[in-house]
Amino acid sequence: MLLAALAALPGAALAITPEEHQHRLDALLSTMQQVIKQGPYSPNVDSLNRYTAPDWYADAKLGIFIHYGLFSVPGYSGVGCWYGNQMYIPTTGAYEFHREQFGPQDKFGYKDFAPYLTGSKFNADEWVSLFKEAGARFVVPVSCFHDGFAMWNSNLTDWNAVKTGPRRDYDGLLAMAARKQGMKFGVAWHAFFRPNFFAPGRHPGTDMAPPNSGAPWSIYGPSTVDRPFVDDSLGRLAELVDGYRPDLVWFDFDTGGIDPADLMQFEAFYFNRASYWNKEVAVNDKHEDRFPSHSIVLEYERGNTLGLRRDLWQTDTSVSWRDWSYIRNDSFKTVDEIVRELVDIVSKNGVLLLDVGPKPDGAIPPEPQALLRGLGAWLNVNGEAIYSTRPCWALGFGEGNHNAGGGGFSDKAVQYDSHDFRFTQKGNSIFVIAMDWPDVEDSFLIRSINARSILASGGISRVEMLGAKAPLDWKLTDDGLAIRRPSERPCNGPVAFKLTLTGVGIESLDGRRIDDKTVRVNVRMRNFDPAAARPFLSFYDNDTPVGGDSIEVPANGNVTRSVTLNDAFHPGVAIVNCRVGQNRPFTPRADFIRPGKLDAIRKFSGDFMLAGKDIGKLSKLTVSLWTQTTDLRDAWTALFNTSGWEPGGMHVQYLKNGSLQVSLRGSDGVSVDRVSKSAPGLAEGWQLVTITYDAAAGRAVIYIAGKRDADMTIEKPMPVDLGAFNIGGWSSGGRRFVGQMADIRLYDRVLNPAEIESLPTGRQIDDGLLAVWGCINPNNRDETGHGHDLTEAR
Repeated sequence: MLLAALAALPGAALAITPEEHQHRLDALLSTMQQVIKQGPYSPNVDSLNRYTAPDWYADAKLGIFIHYGLFSVPGYSGVGCWYGNQMYIPTTGAYEFHREQFGPQDKFGYKDFAPYLTGSKFNADEWVSLFKEAGARFVVPVSCFHDGFAMWNSNLTDWNAVKTGPRRDYDGLLAMAARKQGMKFGVAWHAFFRPNFFAPGRHPGTDMAPPNSGAPWSIYGPSTVDRPFVDDSLGRLAELVDGYRPDLVWFDFDTGGIDPADLMQFEAFYFNRASYWNKEVAVNDKHEDRFPSHSIVLEYERGNTLGLRRDLWQTDTSVSWRDWSYIRNDSFKTVDEIVRELVDIVSKNGVLLLDVGPKPDGAIPPEPQALLRGLGAWLNVNGEAIYSTRPCWALGFGEGNHNAGGGGFSDKAVQYDSHDFRFTQKGNSIFVIAMDWPDVEDSFLIRSINARSILASGGISRVEMLGAKAPLDWKLTDDGLAIRRPSERPCNGPVAFKLTLTGVGIESLDGRRIDDKTVRVNVRMRNFDPAAARPFLSFYDNDTPVGGDSIEVPANGNVTRSVTLNDAFHPGVAIVNCRVGQNRPFTPRADFIRPGKLDAIRKFSGDFMLAGKDIGKLSKLTVSLWTQTTDLRDAWTALFNTSGWEPGGMHVQYLKNGSLQVSLRGSDGVSVDRVSKSAPGLAEGWQLVTITYDAAAGRAVIYIAGKRDADMTIEKPMPVDLGAFNIGGWSSGGRRFVGQMADIRLYDRVLNPAEIESLPTGRQIDDGLLAVWGCINPNNRDETGHGHDLTEAR
């Protein structure tokens, strides 16, 4: 019985009083409000969305996550850091294990593990030295897990690592050690979930009776996420920020249960503090709708993206296949699996936060130590292809038949082969990382880089393998870049090639449609040479010339310019690419959906509208449509509306100035309105308008041309009732839209910002599609009536 071995260790007196707690909390919240008032950031979407992730973060690529806490003491396999939840559920193995090893839950509860988190072998300098040897650039300990145990010297609870357990300021020692060795320091917050985490134990027969529970400062906390609990959480976060000045604050999934207004209060405070300290910081979150989306770096738990993501993102995963914290009989990944995971994530514009779980005495087990050192050995050879790189926008993330990803919880071992490559870029170099060494073929063949699509006007001047001394034998052919396999392998696992380019290259093409005849293309160009250049760009739509322009590109720099093109000659979809000088068309292309032929675009004169029915109530909703007004009849011109104005109603109307107003009616019958900042009704030509609604989040967002324009919060939301709805008017007559619409789409989910941003380029998204009207697909086939019919209602 493990209890016998632990019995001699001392306990802890947790004696903070309610009066002391409130006094200290009031001081912290007052300071938070004073800092918010000072600016430059305010707790609202528009202000916080001005913030962008710092370059140090995008350069770092690799951080170390540490799960060390009371859950480390039992080390129960299969549960790990969730032991405090599972040990109180009679049907679980953890429940029986606990009774056998420690005794009944009313005699020895989760709180009683505190004295046994000794940290006797914890040495912050040694930990950080190991992490640095692994090639990590930042460290993120779990500062407060779901159990609410504070791993710093908190004044808001005696349930902390200084008053009990290791009796040392764990966060403070790690922060000092990290900065001493030139690494960034972050903190991870999981504690918004504490009321739910301990829910299984909140019944007779456990140790969770008051004073161990009930108040925010108590060991087990309250049973609900109420105002005092949220205020206490904000106070603790303020303690962490002011006490340790973290470079990064990481949030777990449980921000989904917190009012976004409270989260924005913290973020404005944190960003303002950082501004005053002249410090560049970042925030992680696993939701795209709790914080303003541009103010965070999105996090995927044990996951990955399937493709290249425009904005920087991060995944948190573990060296263990089974858990985050220390457990007995663990199963670990191999060095090669971790290396390939890192390469794939970096190629897709991501950062890897790799977790280790120390033992209760603070010793890091030998298996994770060996894995970290193996990862560092690979990075010593190939780090140039990882650190400070950016995605290779021209080529995408890579090529080959094998891929990882699919969002959160998609972590798995992928059996890559020598035909799988990943791409990164830095300055005038493109790095090609071969995920495996060819055993049969005598050459690597990178098909994305070939003589038929020129990467840069001056071509490739040099190809080398990182870590290899001998020159390479290579050739650019129509089939691809062929590199003869060297006789010696510079490292185990993937190998990296460095390609030096000259001249000017095109990195990306995108843009938006102006009207049914015109598109505006954004072209991003890079100059790989040390002198400025002014090449002539020729643009093509389906291989037919549609225009050109001379664009100056600075030395060793890049530039983005917009060019307006006429593509009226081509029906259906414009497929635009371009060439530099006389080179062949470059691979990247921009697809622009034409909003139907003129006879397929519905012209609304006010005499009729479209009507749909029988879809029912939707808790998540996206409405997307191309629109062009010809007139605004009065101050309220309807665009999309549910037929009634009962609870669950949604109305989207144009105002007389051309702005959009979205109105939602909550379950309490109170309506909430939000007006767009831009005025799509008065803008030139066609505009794509997208409205998303999430009842669970109580939030609706307006997008114009794929970009977030305005959003709104509903206090008492409910599903939108689409038993009957109208496009282009109200069923009661009167305020009807006057103009044209096309490609009207209705989804039963909230499209994410990346999907919405891609809609103006003509991307077809079918997942969750309920209805579409007036869409001409690439085969020029009218898809009116897909899903639920939309019929004319006169």
